[in-house]
Amino acid sequence: GEIITSSLSITLRRDRVINILGPLSSANSLNNEEKDKVVENKYNLSDLQISRSLNSIGCKLEDIDEGWNVEVPFPRRKDLKREIDLIEEISRLIGYDNFQSTIPHPIRPGILSPKQKAERLLRDSLSSLGFNELTTMSLVGKDTSDINRIPITNPLLSDTSYLRTNLWEELLSVCNRNIKAGSNYCWIFEIGSLYIKDKSSIKEVKRLAGLLSGNNTQGSWKTAKKKKEIDYYEARGKLAEAFHKLRIEINDIQTNKNNILHPGRAAELICEGKSIGTFGQLHPEIATKENLPSLTYLFDIDFVQLIKAATRKSKWMPKFKEYQTVPSTYRDISLLIKKDITSKELTNIIRKAGKTILEEVELIDRYEDEKIGDNICSLTFRITYRGDNKTLKDEDVEPIHENVREALQQAFECELKS
Repeated sequence: GEIITSSLSITLRRDRVINILGPLSSANSLNNEEKDKVVENKYNLSDLQISRSLNSIGCKLEDIDEGWNVEVPFPRRKDLKREIDLIEEISRLIGYDNFQSTIPHPIRPGILSPKQKAERLLRDSLSSLGFNELTTMSLVGKDTSDINRIPITNPLLSDTSYLRTNLWEELLSVCNRNIKAGSNYCWIFEIGSLYIKDKSSIKEVKRLAGLLSGNNTQGSWKTAKKKKEIDYYEARGKLAEAFHKLRIEINDIQTNKNNILHPGRAAELICEGKSIGTFGQLHPEIATKENLPSLTYLFDIDFVQLIKAATRKSKWMPKFKEYQTVPSTYRDISLLIKKDITSKELTNIIRKAGKTILEEVELIDRYEDEKIGDNICSLTFRITYRGDNKTLKDEDVEPIHENVREALQQAFECELKS
């Protein structure tokens, strides 16, 4: 059987004791001999204090160059097994309140980095718009359709045996549970990590994902029009409002590549010329499968790229300009164009062509009718022009406005009506 010894020997280093416990706060409670030792060591523990403390609990000390070999009595073998255990025992016997605090000096107040400020602002913005923040588990079950899901070696349950590769699945589950519980709406978001296979390693990716289903103003006395659901543009407007507080511009490009979203009602989100995520209505098949309303909207965004764009010096630091003292003038332009061309594409062309004096472009009317064609619509834009330091005359505006008209005709197959 096991041979039981009556003692255990542990090496105790003098420097280690002093580094862990720090200096004493005063020498008033010590005798004269100990006070002398304390003064010599600048209030650090003396060898005499250390040896007396350990001797008092039955330990035998053998002096060595770096400290002592401590022979621990058998009754204390259960709790005195390591050097740190002996140091803890010394501090207990000397008294914790006899040691100085080790707070760094000078004390500097903590501050948030720009990235932390932007993240906090984004969370607060979404919450103020009516979203509830979630924190869901990163461990999920097996999915035969997702071969990239990474298994863990020691799962507790089959439902938590893999690392997640998306956030939207759990958002759908939460929404489903809320609707079953009688909720009329569900606006939720989460900032969390995904785990993706990257050749021979595993890559952690931080994402922002959210879901909107139903109208959170339903039943409110403040709204005369109590709709049960919101449309695409209202849902997208909520996300745009949150981004506006970060002072970044997100453009939409229609996409049909995302199998989770409704074809024709999905957009790729473009920031600084790069795709950072998607927004759109949930695919009808998935909505039916998950027992969710058809007008359910999802967004999934690369969080790192979003915060990087929001914390650039040009965006983070506010810019001020003088108030305009000269009046503006505007021109309306109407055109017949194919329905699959977005107003954003047209707006970009207009801005580029009239950039010298163009101040604002706004879509003010959209009209469809069988008489003008099945795949054709009529759009009217209001273009505002303003000079820097003088009131614009017709001869200043007309050449630029003509450039806009020519740019539209060259870029698209359109018929100008005015």
